[in-house]
Amino acid sequence: LADVAQMKALLARQNLNLQYATVRAPISGRIGQSFVTEGALVGQGDTNTMATIQQIDKVYVDVKQSVSEYERLQAALQSGELSANSDKTVRITNSHGQPYNVTAKMLFEDINVDPETGDVTFRIEVNNTERKLLPGMYVRVNIDRASIPQALLVPAQAIQRNISGEPQV
Repeated sequence: LADVAQMKALLARQNLNLQYATVRAPISGRIGQSFVTEGALVGQGDTNTMATIQQIDKVYVDVKQSVSEYERLQAALQSGELSANSDKTVRITNSHGQPYNVTAKMLFEDINVDPETGDVTFRIEVNNTERKLLPGMYVRVNIDRASIPQALLVPAQAIQRNISGEPQV
């Protein structure tokens, strides 16, 4: 009976030691490279970064569009050649054209043009619950900002080119 009590006390002490050796983060996320080696002494007031935690359940994708493309779209909208889509559906695909199973929405269209590149920035918020997208990845984005009124849609396979290279159905 004394041995059991002694073992319970030892177990309680080891659990306490484990709690002292465990570092809990106040946020959830994914840890990349660790900057502290296992077994190193760290303290509560230590200013060295142990690791970087990134919250990737929601990620932002910044999309650039040239001013010339932007102006062409605006002119087509004003002339009535295109009509604006209110929902602005966003699709995210990888470099091979395979879609990611994510939901995304356009947050804003910047009002400034980058003077160095001549691009307008659009920010997309992506619900990345499966955590397939990582910070710094390159993706392809399709934003349905406008459509052609009274357009007829045909499958891409139905379009062929004639001898002069013009498309025909």
